[in-house]
Amino acid sequence: MTLLNHKAMLKEFYCTEEEMAKLAQTLANFLPKSAFLALDGDLGTGKTTFAQGLIKALGVEEPVISPTFNLLKTYTGLKTVHHLDLYRLDHEEEVLDLGWWELLDDPAIVLVEWQNKFPDLKPQEHLQLLIKYHEQGRVLQFSAQGEIYEKVLEELIKCVS
Repeated sequence: MTLLNHKAMLKEFYCTEEEMAKLAQTLANFLPKSAFLALDGDLGTGKTTFAQGLIKALGVEEPVISPTFNLLKTYTGLKTVHHLDLYRLDHEEEVLDLGWWELLDDPAIVLVEWQNKFPDLKPQEHLQLLIKYHEQGRVLQFSAQGEIYEKVLEELIKCVS
């Protein structure tokens, strides 16, 4: 895995699929009990693969599947994780009907695939991950908004540098 740039709170990593899962496992060590992580990228880039690695690292033993058709799946391990997939939704009201505000108020990690479809619903403080295709695997671009997430990202960088 190669660290690409060192901008303020924007970090990119080249990753194979295996390295992406390991990076997710490493990130899990630094997330607070309550956190918001937005996962975005084209179809098939690895959003669910990343989510699976992170959720498994949090001690969840049951199979972690994409919530594309269920929209929301809650896992309990070392921390509670609400895993959402907004791909099939078209209107903000549909997201709100999932109990959006209650999920954000819950002391849990809220992990949202396709968050970019509803940018106005993203909390002001959050960790964003954009996954892009690259000829040798994937590019994972993290951005942190808020002091807590800046510290999380700094710790992640220390571990993989």
